[in-house]
Amino acid sequence: EAAKSRVDALAPLLLRPERELGTFTEIVQAAARRAEAPIAALTFALVRCEMIHVSMGLPRELSASGGWYRRLSLSRDVVDLGLPARVDDARRDLGLPRSLVDAYGIRSFVGVPVWHQGVVVGCLFVASQEAGSLAPSVLRALEDSSALVSDVLAELSGTPSNGASTVVDADALMRALRVSVLDLVASL
Repeated sequence: EAAKSRVDALAPLLLRPERELGTFTEIVQAAARRAEAPIAALTFALVRCEMIHVSMGLPRELSASGGWYRRLSLSRDVVDLGLPARVDDARRDLGLPRSLVDAYGIRSFVGVPVWHQGVVVGCLFVASQEAGSLAPSVLRALEDSSALVSDVLAELSGTPSNGASTVVDADALMRALRVSVLDLVASL
């Protein structure tokens, strides 16, 4: 159901001429500069794959591939849960797909969902091959950039923007989850 909603929201936009989508390049480049990250990308999630729309700094063969299977993606949880993610050392995080981590040496990752028509349609992320190299403040900067992407998507499709209203305070959510888990454990 979620994959179909993503495809329905993205389909009209994916058929537009590339020159109309140039603003995304500026947003990705600005996000990379703000994060001081060597790697940045905007991806759109389809059913089984994540399509790279704009990228900078990705290894050549990865960039040339145009995307990757969602099950191998570092941003799959960002898209599936609609929540930001921050990874300080991907090699130590056993829950991440190993292929991109091992093959390309991605160590640090910060990704935020991109919303369109009330649906998470992709991910804006920055990454580095150095562990712990992305500051915690990067998350907020990426959320702002993601809202800009949502605004551009809305403008291109002629629909109201909802980017800013759907940004989730991930730290507050994690604190709430931690308290809930601690309450649950205490009650056992």
